[in-house]
Amino acid sequence: MTVIERYSQPDMTLWQGRPDAPVGSAMFQLVRPLDLASSTMTKITGNAFAVLGFACDEGIRRNLGRTGAAVGPAAARRIFSRLPVHREQVSLYDAGDVSCQDGNLEAAQHSLATAIARLHGLGLTPILIGGGHELAYGHFHGLTEAYPKKPIAAVNIDAHLDMRPLIDQKLASSGTPFLQVAELCKKLGVTFDYTCIGVQPSGNSKQLFETARIHHATVVTAQHLEPVPDSAAVQLLNKVGSKQEINYLTICLDAFAAAHAPGVSAPQAAGLSPATVLPWLRLWSGSGKFRSYDIAELSPPLDQDHRTEKLAAQIMFEIFHHHKFDRD
Repeated sequence: MTVIERYSQPDMTLWQGRPDAPVGSAMFQLVRPLDLASSTMTKITGNAFAVLGFACDEGIRRNLGRTGAAVGPAAARRIFSRLPVHREQVSLYDAGDVSCQDGNLEAAQHSLATAIARLHGLGLTPILIGGGHELAYGHFHGLTEAYPKKPIAAVNIDAHLDMRPLIDQKLASSGTPFLQVAELCKKLGVTFDYTCIGVQPSGNSKQLFETARIHHATVVTAQHLEPVPDSAAVQLLNKVGSKQEINYLTICLDAFAAAHAPGVSAPQAAGLSPATVLPWLRLWSGSGKFRSYDIAELSPPLDQDHRTEKLAAQIMFEIFHHHKFDRD
């Protein structure tokens, strides 16, 4: 079995809740540890999620952003652990963290890909928590290992297109993952299918929009979604997840307005509201087409009143309760 470098076992002390909670009523009571470094792992039977952390700030640092997202996975677990369970016959595992403490982001992304592929091989649905949005390349790469030769659609809720060129033509950052994904798809000979929703024109250069056009990405700006989605946006949002058999949903918390998500590297004055996004999340996760999820750019040191942490945990809650498994 391939060793996962930069991997640490789950810290179950993060999962705590009310001592008077009825048995089986909260996430902290449901979760079980899963050590991805164990040589005795066997395929999981039944419907099950695995929370995996990507404790990394290096991509944000390279992108000249505000750091702090390396501690995002731990914070999300603490909040999520206290939330209630309303769904039966679904298991939950904490699969630990992949971290980047030595500045070698590329190696960390490779390790993340191995971890994601292993989770899918075990029959688990990953909910990955970051960390910077550089996690998207590692996540997608892992999906290509789990589902070789199959086209995978990436759906990104984000204020930014994240299609910047590599730094000095060799270094990744939190701004480069989907151009890297495009190049990976080209190398593997599969379709690059990328939809970015919630894009802020004020946060992306004209050149980035041109890059998206060249690569046939589908772009929906935040202005087409709020206060009421226009008809073209509604039609597109209803079709998300319909083209490919395998879909991956990634959510950058900076897509949301700073009032809801102040704890991110690049807060948005005119971002989206949870009331807009969460219904679409329920729709897509309940479609049976999505196989993997992640939440990026949670930066607790920049947060206010735990608002961003609570939003990340709410997204996890929605996925847990609405995701449709193959066995459903």
